[in-house]
Amino acid sequence: MLRAPTRRTRLATSLALVIILGVSGAIVVLRAQPDPLLLLDAAAREFDRGRVDDAEVLLDRRARRVHPTALDLILRARISQAREHFDESLRVLCCVPDSDPFAGRARLLAGEIELDRDHARAAERLLARAVALDPHQVAARRDLAYIYALQRRRRDCDAQFRALVELGPLDEKRAFIWCQNLCAIWDPREAAARLERFVKNDPGDRQSRLALVEAYLMMSQVSAAEEAIGPLDVEDDNARALRARIALDRGDESAAESLVQAGASDHAGLNVIRARLALIRQDPTGASHFFEAVLKQDPHDRAALYGLGQCLRRLNEPRAITYLEQVAREDRLKRMILESKGPLGQDPRLYFKLGQACEELGQTREALTWYGLAIARDPLDTQAQSARARLKPSGGTGRF
Repeated sequence: MLRAPTRRTRLATSLALVIILGVSGAIVVLRAQPDPLLLLDAAAREFDRGRVDDAEVLLDRRARRVHPTALDLILRARISQAREHFDESLRVLCCVPDSDPFAGRARLLAGEIELDRDHARAAERLLARAVALDPHQVAARRDLAYIYALQRRRRDCDAQFRALVELGPLDEKRAFIWCQNLCAIWDPREAAARLERFVKNDPGDRQSRLALVEAYLMMSQVSAAEEAIGPLDVEDDNARALRARIALDRGDESAAESLVQAGASDHAGLNVIRARLALIRQDPTGASHFFEAVLKQDPHDRAALYGLGQCLRRLNEPRAITYLEQVAREDRLKRMILESKGPLGQDPRLYFKLGQACEELGQTREALTWYGLAIARDPLDTQAQSARARLKPSGGTGRF
């Protein structure tokens, strides 16, 4: 049975309140007159415990006392996200102005929501804005690197990883992704499944559509590639290069020739097709010029490296060996990554060997990353320590 408090109980309570107020200064007891900042903290704690409804109640109490800040809006957006009310979550996040110190965090959360919904183009825009507002946003850069890797935008992906290593050392998983991007390791079947969702949810997503066509061609699904490329602008040189590849796959050399003639002379994808057509005409000299043009834009394009090496060999030019040796080095790194089965590879010297392979390719930052991971795995690895010390002066100021 509940009893009314006696005078003694009321006195004890009063004394307790005096003590609390004396210790905490001007803070008022939460249950009686909640401090707005304490309410926000309590709401965040309730949310972290999975008590979404309780978190919202506390936020509502706070909103009756103070105007919502960016942190209020972000937490409210997370509550809506937890309830799968994604449109509402994005609407709330839009209320955080770019001028707010927490705007970068708001754009990051919005980008993550859009990526989870398979809206790649919207996600990229928001994540790029998050990085522009706060270049130290590691999570935003990781998500951007993922999108770029999926869309085979190797240069953009590499730029994000180079920014990430300036912010702190990469873990094994992301170091592998970085090297997979370098070696153009890309599983078309795995990529196609996600890219199909991107294109379905946003038919105007050009980058995802181009990558999807590429995946279909790699899987020899020429009809699917033709259907997927249909909506792309006929004047788009990236699409034109893919259409020329489709024509070659169908044995229509004249159609491929017409397509590349209409495109830009400095487009890498079109120059690869031009080189292939030159080889069909038994013109290794012409093909070598096109392959060299490709390598000026992407020194790691394996098809161009191998093609140029073979053309120069046919022409009895000594420099052929330079390109073929480069192909051999890149293939060695690629085999090591594929055979390792990922970061949990059984070879205890794997990270050091990957560092060596990257160093042989002149990829200093990647090599430093692997040597750092080798040392983290075995602090007594003197070879990795010596290699890192040798490269560190020329590797910039990043924390490897």
